[in-house]
Amino acid sequence: MAFRAKTDTAEKIERLRRLLDATPDDTMTALALGEAHLRQGQHLEALVIYQEIASRCRVADAHLAMAQIYAEHGHFRQAVSELEKLLALEPNSVEARLILEELGSRGKLPNEVLALLSPAPDKKALSAARERLSIQQSLLRVEVESLKEKAELVPGQPALSFYAAEAEKRLVRVQERLTRLESLEDRQQVRPRLASHLLPLIQLKGVESLTLLSRTGELIEHSGQTSVTAETMRDWIKEALDFLDDYPDKPKTWVLECKKGVVLLEVAAADYVLMVVTDESLNFGTLRFTVDRVVTQLEKEL
Repeated sequence: MAFRAKTDTAEKIERLRRLLDATPDDTMTALALGEAHLRQGQHLEALVIYQEIASRCRVADAHLAMAQIYAEHGHFRQAVSELEKLLALEPNSVEARLILEELGSRGKLPNEVLALLSPAPDKKALSAARERLSIQQSLLRVEVESLKEKAELVPGQPALSFYAAEAEKRLVRVQERLTRLESLEDRQQVRPRLASHLLPLIQLKGVESLTLLSRTGELIEHSGQTSVTAETMRDWIKEALDFLDDYPDKPKTWVLECKKGVVLLEVAAADYVLMVVTDESLNFGTLRFTVDRVVTQLEKEL
C-alpha cells in the first residue's frame, strides 16, 4: 500500500511533466505540476516551476504560490515582492491581504505595498475567499486523515508519515487564514459604526483632516478639507508608528505643534491609529477631550 501511494504520486508528477514537455506553454499543466510538487513537500521543485511561469506570463496564482513558499521559509522580502505583483494583477485579492497580515507581524511592510491594500475587499470578494479556503480545509482534513491511516497500517514507511505531516502543515495554515479572514470580515461589518463614532471629530471646528488606519496599512477612514492624499497620510502614520515603537514604554500619543496648527497621532485598541490635523484656531484642550471620547468609543467597537 505504501509502495502504491509513493508510485501514484511519482506517476502523477511524471505524467504532468511529460504533458508539459509536449506543450511547454500550457500554463494550467504547469500550475498543476507545481501544486503536485507542493503536496509532496517538494517546495524547491514547485518554486522553480512557478518562477518559470511568472517569467513568461502574468499569472496571479503563480505569484500567490511563490509568496506562500517564501513566507513559509522565512524569506520576507521575496514573499512581499510576490504579493505586490499579485495585488497589481488582482487588487481585490483577499488571500494576498491575509498573507500580508501574517508577514506584517514579522516585519515592516513597504509603503508601496501598503498603498495597494486600499480600498479594502468588498463583501463578494470576502465571501468567495471564505468558500475557497473552506473547500481547501475540507479537502486537507480528508487528506490528512487518509495519510495518517495509511501510515498506521503500513509502519516503517517514512514517506507516508512525511506526506501526512506536510498535509497537516497546509491544513494549519488554511485554518489560520480562515481565522484572519473572520477578523477581516468583522472589520468590514464594523466600518459604518466606526465612521459614525468619528463624527464628533469631523464636525469639530478647526479639524482639517482625520485618518483612521490599521497597523497592517488598511485605511478605515479618511476625510477632511486638505490637499494631502490618503496615501500620503498612510505613509506619515507608518513612519510615526515606527518612531513611537522605538520607545521602550510604547507611548500611545504623539503630538506635533506648529504655528499653523497641530498634528495628533493616537493609538486606539493597539492595532489601530487615529491621526488628526488641525489649524491654529482649535484649542488643544478641546481637541484632547474630543479625541479621548472618540477613542473610547472606537475601542469598544474594535
